Amino acid sequence: MTRTRTRTKLRQGWSCHSSITASLSLFEKADFHRGSPTTIGIDDKLAGTGAARYKPGMVALQCHPRTPTGAGDSVDITVERRQRDLVLRATHPLLSKEGARGRSWSTSGTRADGLWNHTCIEAFLRLPGEPGYHEINLAPSGDWQIYRFREYRELLPLPDIRVPPCIAIERSHTAFVLEARLDLVQLDPRYGSEPLQLALAAVLEEQDGRLSYWALAHPDGAPDFHHPDAFRIRL
Repeated sequence: MTRTRTRTKLRQGWSCHSSITASLSLFEKADFHRGSPTTIGIDDKLAGTGAARYKPGMVALQCHPRTPTGAGDSVDITVERRQRDLVLRATHPLLSKEGARGRSWSTSGTRADGLWNHTCIEAFLRLPGEPGYHEINLAPSGDWQIYRFREYRELLPLPDIRVPPCIAIERSHTAFVLEARLDLVQLDPRYGSEPLQLALAAVLEEQDGRLSYWALAHPDGAPDFHHPDAFRIRL
């Protein structure tokens, strides 16, 4: 596993760039509310089906049928686009400290590979009509990674990230919440102003080591978060 770039560790439960001031919630800080939020849309072929519940700003990821889990029926993710920033909040009872395992449960805030081998929230971004895309991985430890692809699963060199994602962790005995904010313009200058397509996914590791795979919709066969049909959200 390769590690690079280390972020500043702030108060417990936080891991973000040193220029960001931590508080109880990302959404309570004016700094995280630059501009008006963009309402997300969802593809017509998905809306109204059993594939996912949807209300403005929130999507519910569903577990892949080959990786069943007994802890809840969805991973709820609220997502907003605030000018050049992507802001998301993922919630699931299994993500509580007592219910799931991560790579570690400290906010180390390190860039690391292989986060999907344990509990991990994932987002995929692309411009409509273009084959290239970025993959964002966020772990409960505060660790993160960002990949870029020329097209489906064709990996390019890692992008240079000047401002790492800012990640907030909230834990209780019954639920876990991961909130994150990322400056999109450093990934691609066009991400700051042009329409985007987004795919959301999660990997959850239970105490016995079992992994379940969650997405807005699943293609036939094995779990595949990179599948072109996964980009169902419009920003």
